[in-house]
Amino acid sequence: MRYPGEVWFLPPDAREEGDPKPRRHVLLNACDEADPDGVGVFAFASTQFTEASFGAAYLLFDPAATSYGQRGNAGFTRATYIYPCRLVPAAITDFQRMMGRLIDEITEVRLRLRQALGFGMGTASSGLARGSWRGRIVQLAGLLAAEIDSQYALVVTEAGYSNHQRYQTVIPLLDGGEWSPGPGDIVIPAGAAWIERALPELESAFLAVPEVFSAFHPSEIVRDTGAVVDEPLIEEVEDTLRTFFGL
Repeated sequence: MRYPGEVWFLPPDAREEGDPKPRRHVLLNACDEADPDGVGVFAFASTQFTEASFGAAYLLFDPAATSYGQRGNAGFTRATYIYPCRLVPAAITDFQRMMGRLIDEITEVRLRLRQALGFGMGTASSGLARGSWRGRIVQLAGLLAAEIDSQYALVVTEAGYSNHQRYQTVIPLLDGGEWSPGPGDIVIPAGAAWIERALPELESAFLAVPEVFSAFHPSEIVRDTGAVVDEPLIEEVEDTLRTFFGL
């Protein structure tokens, strides 16, 4: 098994807005390395303050401040921003090299992940997230849509950071007529008003929660469809994300 807190080098991201070089990332979910179809979801790590300057959730980890970090066991050699606001999925086969593991800080990383996902904030139509992008169904750019086999996704980014339109954390909305839901997926109830109004072409659909990732808003999100999910559904999504990430 691979466990949250492990620090791995991942290969360069093939997406246009992805990272063009190998980089350390922090694993956020437990995953079975013996499963050839297993996927890990990682927090992006950078020495730059960029996303933090837009109000993103982050943890600044300084290896010099911990004894195990000084010994090189934490996986980082200099102060680094851990960004759970920018989620990067990777197949088990793309885990290139484990560099170490965060131990004392993993609890704080989990708290920052909860913050980045906006738990309890509601949606663009209600609650603390009113007027933000959280809970909206967006259309994805062509290349990204082809990569994940879906044109649409649900935004789950926390409200404040979402409004800066940087990296939006999204969950693919898949056509139930083409794909079958798997473990951890959420089937959209038949007759849901928000989907019938904005996306009538989808006679059935489900949210592929374990495929959660972050998209760069300026180039990878084409438009807001006008659909906002209801409160019971966003709460179910939050519960499923808690289980997936062990929060």
